[in-house]
Amino acid sequence: MKMIKKLSALFVLMFAFVALVGCAPKDPAEAKAKLEEAGYTVLVDGTALPAALRVFKVDGADTVVTATKTVEDVTDSVFAVYFTSKDLAKAAVEGVQKYAENKGEKTDVKQSGQWVYYGTAQGVKDFE
Repeated sequence: MKMIKKLSALFVLMFAFVALVGCAPKDPAEAKAKLEEAGYTVLVDGTALPAALRVFKVDGADTVVTATKTVEDVTDSVFAVYFTSKDLAKAAVEGVQKYAENKGEKTDVKQSGQWVYYGTAQGVKDFE
């Protein structure tokens, strides 16, 4: 019986680890392919938008992926910033939140690995 409890505990820990690691794409190319496969129009920018984010104290932005999809008058979107490191991404969440608010977006910004992203519920789900 003790062995079953130990194995169950190990299984729960492994499941929790997988859930915490997240499922965000590993890089901008993978994000673009994943979103295009889901029917989104995708723009990948490695110059202008990362530079614009510096105004909001967001440093280390490498690439910005913007994607939109409209189906039956419902538009889903996601705005994702890929950072040069996980630490820079973590430090940039507040700045990206200010950037979103400045654009009139009322959304929660999420961070997963080197990504910081926000969007509609479906857009974020498709990104993850």
